[in-house]
Amino acid sequence: MPLSIDSLNLSNDVKKLLAETGINKLFPSQEEAIKNGLLNLSHNFLIVFPTSAGKTLCAELFIVQALKKFGGKALYLVPLRALASEKYMEFKKYEKLGFKVAISTGDYDSKDIWLGGYDIVILTNEKCDSLIRHKAPWLNDVSVVVFDEIHLIRDPIRGPTLEMVVTKIRRLLPNTKILALSATVRNYEEIAEWLNAKAIISDWRPVPLYKGILYDSLIQFVNGDEKHIENIAGNPIIDATLTTIRENGQVLIFTSTRRIAQQLARKLALHVVKEIPKNERLQLRALAGKILEISPVTTLSRDLADVVGKGVAFHHAGLHYEHRCLIEENFRNGLIKVICATPTLAAGVNLPARRVIISNYVRYSALGGRQEISVLEFEQMSGRAGRPQYDKYGEALLYARNENEKEYLIEQYLMRPPEYIFSQLASEHALRMHVLAVISEGIANTPEDILSLMSSTFYGFQYGTFSIRPLVLNVLEYLVDKELAKKLAVEGKNYIVPTPYGKRVSELYIDPETAVILKEAIIECNLKSPIEIFFVFASTPDMPTLAVRGKREEVSLLKDMLDRIKNLEPLMEKLGIDESFALSAFKTALMLEAWIAELSEDAIESMYGAAPGDLYRIVKIAEWLTYSTFELARVFGLASKFSFMKILEERIRHGVREELLELVKIPNVGRTRARTLFDAGFKTLEDLKKASPSRLMALKGIGSETVKAIYDFLGMKVRMRKDETKPEGDGLITDYM
Repeated sequence: MPLSIDSLNLSNDVKKLLAETGINKLFPSQEEAIKNGLLNLSHNFLIVFPTSAGKTLCAELFIVQALKKFGGKALYLVPLRALASEKYMEFKKYEKLGFKVAISTGDYDSKDIWLGGYDIVILTNEKCDSLIRHKAPWLNDVSVVVFDEIHLIRDPIRGPTLEMVVTKIRRLLPNTKILALSATVRNYEEIAEWLNAKAIISDWRPVPLYKGILYDSLIQFVNGDEKHIENIAGNPIIDATLTTIRENGQVLIFTSTRRIAQQLARKLALHVVKEIPKNERLQLRALAGKILEISPVTTLSRDLADVVGKGVAFHHAGLHYEHRCLIEENFRNGLIKVICATPTLAAGVNLPARRVIISNYVRYSALGGRQEISVLEFEQMSGRAGRPQYDKYGEALLYARNENEKEYLIEQYLMRPPEYIFSQLASEHALRMHVLAVISEGIANTPEDILSLMSSTFYGFQYGTFSIRPLVLNVLEYLVDKELAKKLAVEGKNYIVPTPYGKRVSELYIDPETAVILKEAIIECNLKSPIEIFFVFASTPDMPTLAVRGKREEVSLLKDMLDRIKNLEPLMEKLGIDESFALSAFKTALMLEAWIAELSEDAIESMYGAAPGDLYRIVKIAEWLTYSTFELARVFGLASKFSFMKILEERIRHGVREELLELVKIPNVGRTRARTLFDAGFKTLEDLKKASPSRLMALKGIGSETVKAIYDFLGMKVRMRKDETKPEGDGLITDYM
């Protein structure tokens, strides 16, 4: 018999709340956690359960039990903002018990004092790290921390921050209870020992998972079973998708690149639309219209709306965040039948489907080009198969193009365990950032203390002090050489302390190498031109750059334009970058210049190949680097000389020329409407005060809601006659970002 909630050592109000949400009994995996003492709070814990096997409820019970017993605050840490939003919604129910729940994922230059008034705080790992750097006082009240997706310690980009946050919390808050969660950790004993935690392992799943190979019209499962797929479209992936839809299932297809995800979605849409009931077709058409309403219309959003209207979607980092949320929401509710996604979706929000198809075992990585997915990534993708409320089973299929590939996939992915988790902290970029942070936070300020702390990381645990010592000493010499830190001798004891410059760099959450470049190439050279500043930004480790695909025409054009800007060649020499990287940096700089010159997102996508999601990320980083440059100039007493950076920061945020900055302050008036108002003669707020509602609504894209927003901002009352109201038209509510 499953263990009932009523039988647990929980307060009655918790039991009642769980019953109200439909939770009356535990999964076998959750029973295992209870039997191992999860609610007794006697240990730190590492829970390794498959996807959908109940890890989140274990975390909820662990947090609530700890808060009721110890008081204080709880942190729930995740790797992605989308996952933070998902967990925030799940924890909101505990507000009925008096626990205040908050989420914070942005602004890395703040103590977020307001979070001190909350009991359960959802953060990304990076946000938590920034709060530690700013010594947020309320962190001292934390009594319990949950680290979700602990296996991402192996990720070269996000892993080092996760590892250092774990290390610093254990050092700063030694009595805090820790729970780490993952779906797949092969060397769980090693991680549990590092965390001084008790490992709770279960392979139980609420829905059985069958793994196999899709080859031609046959599925061969690991257990020896076979399933024939009806030949409907002459394409095994399309046929396997359509058969699942006909059985009221959904399909998640992982592809190697964005382009292939979009191409496959278009092919599938032609067939899937025939399987959609009439009432759902109307809902899908409305959803397609919504996609075109919530952001500026681009080639990408048109393509997305077209396939969504037929029951299919593609999903990748190039999409607007709002578009990704819409796709996820409508896949969960069953309206969208198929998603074609890049592998990054496997590490993101929970989107189960009856059948998961990995269409290619090779993926594109920005770090290493095309490379094979790991077994761990395959396991993460496979974990999405099987919807607990709807499916009696889940299928995870690798697609093989020929017999040789089929045998390779069986041996490489179906017969092998996932890889061990290894620390990625030894990278120069990671150590620069985190060693400077440790010094700036005052956690460790002697060479011995710094080495002791770094030895307590997972890297130190795996490889030992002897291995990490030379790496840390080299980074310390770099920080001193670049004047980010300095050596002090006090009463015969050697200390390493941050300079004001180094401390501010750590607080700004930028790579020390980025700070050195900003200081030497912008501040010391007194750069003023946006294109030069953007070129420097694009040359830093913190800024992703646009790829130059090697097309002769593009390379030739970029070279010609680069040569015409006389100050860029000396900058290249100062930055020590070669021509190949310089072209990529220059292309990125040109795109940013186009953005603040008010080119539309559609034009930018066409000219520079930057999808809206890519544009948004680069714009946000450029905005932060502009802010950081001004903050560093202030450290050196040059704030007045670089005050123009504050104007540039605002222009980047809104994507406008300087003349529109007054108008874009108005809510609901973004770059497009601001330009419309300005060109119609409403150049200032004073001009708008003299305008009648009917005069404003005569302009394209200016509806009654926008007019009301304008008058509210101006502190003026306006009465709208019925004949004066009109919809917003082409302006769109979000009005470009």
